[in-house]
Amino acid sequence: FRVTTQWTPTENFQASWKFEYQKNDLGPRVNVVAFDKFGNLDDADLKHGLRNPITGILSTNVAPADLAVGEITKLGYRYGPTYLNPRVESDLGVAQGLPPLTEASGSANGFVLDWTQCFKDGGLQIFQDGDALDGGRTVVAPTESGIQPIRPTQFESCNMADEGGSEPWHAIMDLTYQFSNDIEITSKTGYSEQVFFNTPHNSGGGAFATNPRSRGEFFGQWSEEIRLTSPAGGQIEWMAGLYYQKNTMNAWSDAYLANARRSLRATRTQDNSKWTSAFATVTFNFLDNKASLDVGGRYTDISKEGHGQNRIAEWIVRDAITGELWQLPYGFDETDSNAGRDAASDAFLAANPGLRHGSVVGRTVISTGCNAFLGETDPSGNIGGQRCAFNSNTIDDNSFDPQVVLRYRPSDDISLYAKYATSFKSGAFDLAVSEVSTFEEDFKFGPENYEIFEIGARGTFMDGRLAAEATIFATDITGNQVSFVDRTPGIDRSRTTNVGAQKSDGVEFSLKFAASDRLVLSGYFAFLNGTILDFTTAICTDDDRAIGKCIDGVADRTGQEARNAPDWQFTGNLRYELPTILDGYQSNFDVTVQGTDAYTTDRTFTNVVGYDSGYDVGLSYQFGDLEDSWSVLLYGRNLIGDKPVYRPENDFTGEGLIESSLQLGTSNFASYGARLKYNF
Repeated sequence: FRVTTQWTPTENFQASWKFEYQKNDLGPRVNVVAFDKFGNLDDADLKHGLRNPITGILSTNVAPADLAVGEITKLGYRYGPTYLNPRVESDLGVAQGLPPLTEASGSANGFVLDWTQCFKDGGLQIFQDGDALDGGRTVVAPTESGIQPIRPTQFESCNMADEGGSEPWHAIMDLTYQFSNDIEITSKTGYSEQVFFNTPHNSGGGAFATNPRSRGEFFGQWSEEIRLTSPAGGQIEWMAGLYYQKNTMNAWSDAYLANARRSLRATRTQDNSKWTSAFATVTFNFLDNKASLDVGGRYTDISKEGHGQNRIAEWIVRDAITGELWQLPYGFDETDSNAGRDAASDAFLAANPGLRHGSVVGRTVISTGCNAFLGETDPSGNIGGQRCAFNSNTIDDNSFDPQVVLRYRPSDDISLYAKYATSFKSGAFDLAVSEVSTFEEDFKFGPENYEIFEIGARGTFMDGRLAAEATIFATDITGNQVSFVDRTPGIDRSRTTNVGAQKSDGVEFSLKFAASDRLVLSGYFAFLNGTILDFTTAICTDDDRAIGKCIDGVADRTGQEARNAPDWQFTGNLRYELPTILDGYQSNFDVTVQGTDAYTTDRTFTNVVGYDSGYDVGLSYQFGDLEDSWSVLLYGRNLIGDKPVYRPENDFTGEGLIESSLQLGTSNFASYGARLKYNF
């Protein structure tokens, strides 16, 4: 709901206030499903999600060795998790005595944690430090600490649903007062708050629901801007103001890696930020108001404080033979990821065989106890393949950004301009999604700085039937902030870093022409040269390592094409109002064609998966009455459905799609629909 009020007690003063609240049920996540051409899939396989699917970004449901290298031949969307039950295939049938889908399966050695008891009990129990178990054992876990989720994770409530939601609300107050000399002072005060959560299944590498995640965030912000503005129309116009903003963000992410026999991994992050800025602009009008010069600038000072922690909780498991409760320490591991822990885990199971198929009944509190395993200390500080991390850092950035714009209007229908400006984006903390980096130097990244040159023209011609715009621009970027998935052995996490230098030079122009009273044609065209000028510290990929491009742990991307930067692109539109056949009614037909040159979207710039030159088409037809009281619209969008392609010539390790981000969105798929509008 939204409430808006306005108060005008005098001619010179006006106040308004707006409050808005939402509660959003985001439902299940929409997963992209892609299939390898060697998967031998048919429609039945698609329904059951069998063999060789790739879901989302960098997430596979089968081991890499089972995924053939090839191009994408089937693409689609489906709601909720992508299910994989390898046990329904003939060679892995239930006849072999494998556990049902309610169990989180282990690897070939058969270790299983059964979630059946969780369902019977109505959810996981949370065991506190010192709680009695069996055989003289008590729970050993420090007091729960850190930011805790605002709602139970799905396994704690035994909810298998893939779901999400948010609850934002906003408030804005505007105050405006005009002095007797027509100078105006305004105040804008804003507050925004949002709570967000989702519980996606990340079911790669095992059976249904073996790797769910619980993620959430609280964000709060308030801001204040005060601005003084001169009257318009004089030889000199000016504006000056002050701005302040304060943000608070708390986030959490819990990962239940039960299929890997690992403990719950819990990430807790915080980011507190303050912005302060002062800005002003002066405009000089001359040549009888045919020309003007704007000179302005903004000074910004930003301070940030960030904290990131990786924590753990340990499973409480009931022995399937003796019925006793055991606490499985975080270091318990049978995945051969650590030879010492693997041997100790095997010995532990040999002594307690009932735990091999034990039922999960609860977990300990979330704690910082990252190094205990069966009384031993694990020197790797490993949380089931991820690390403990307790990082804190601060950022103090400031910048002065000027802007100069020269305009000239030779006639009322034509305007020419030239512009120079700089802009600034603060550095930030790499708070990640599911894991904070162990390394302090990776916890924060630097600012972005832009230097912009533009010249352009705008005009209308042919008695207003033709409108045209053209712009030539050159943008130099220092410290462009980019995100990667770091596949360095033992890391395997998202990271954000800075590109040393990048440029984006080009030209763009648009035309809109009323060819007749019924036909309107429009087009947008752009040519771009986006190049990385300096990026010697890019994160290595497996392909870089295969060809010897990874030196001292980094790769040099200098000279490569910038990401999402095609050399050319265009959009053309035709809108035609059909001749009236029925009195009192109207209809029109619309065609949109989009085209683009080849470009890369892969976050690692490897171009194993990318877009070739192509185009797409959208069509619509609308029918309604002349009074516009009702209308019906039929449409088809993205009818060609341009999709990324696999480029084997760039895949030096031969791993196919596994190491690439598909970067698929709704624009990759044709959609059809209808809309009925009725005004009353």
